[in-house]
Amino acid sequence: MTEKERKDRIDIFLKQFNITYNNKYPISDTTKTRVIRDAADIAKRILILTYLNVYSEDGRKDIIIRFLKSEELWDALSNGEKILLEKDLLSDKDKIDLSWHSEVIHLMLWAINKIETLSLPTEQCEIREMLKLLPPYFKSTKEFVQKATTRSSKEISDMADFIDKLYWAIRQEEQLGEGEIPFDIDSNILEERYYGINWITFPEDNWDDITMNK
Repeated sequence: MTEKERKDRIDIFLKQFNITYNNKYPISDTTKTRVIRDAADIAKRILILTYLNVYSEDGRKDIIIRFLKSEELWDALSNGEKILLEKDLLSDKDKIDLSWHSEVIHLMLWAINKIETLSLPTEQCEIREMLKLLPPYFKSTKEFVQKATTRSSKEISDMADFIDKLYWAIRQEEQLGEGEIPFDIDSNILEERYYGINWITFPEDNWDDITMNK
């Protein structure tokens, strides 16, 4: 199946659910080939986001920093994330942003075959269920990283194109008021998935540099 055929199939799928995409809105640059990041890199990002979430809840900064360094995860943190860990006190916005990243973790667990299916973004993920798929807190992460495997390039590319068009279709509905958002899609969840899938499929981009208008 060619890239055009895949995109056409996604258009048909969206129309079946009365979700229309206005072509004047941007989608991911199709001149850039989607290249899937290594499974190990995705697994490390899952762990980093998880421990940043732990930090936002209980503030054990020094313990978390030592652990990330001991597990050889520290160098995989973005500059922005290191700055967060240098703060004496996180702002409420910091905590909210880190909390929402649980939806990115959910997407990434799907990408490395830990979750079988990814439903429409209508309900927040079950954090307790996700934690069962991760190494216990402050225990070795080596096996989790080393044994991670990614889904096929086709599966991830299909998901990326679907999220991309759904994201812009929903933005169109919200900004222009052109209709009701279907299926109670949660735009916050969708934004997190959009951010995460772009990081997975454009490996030349750093975590801090992902934009919401690719």
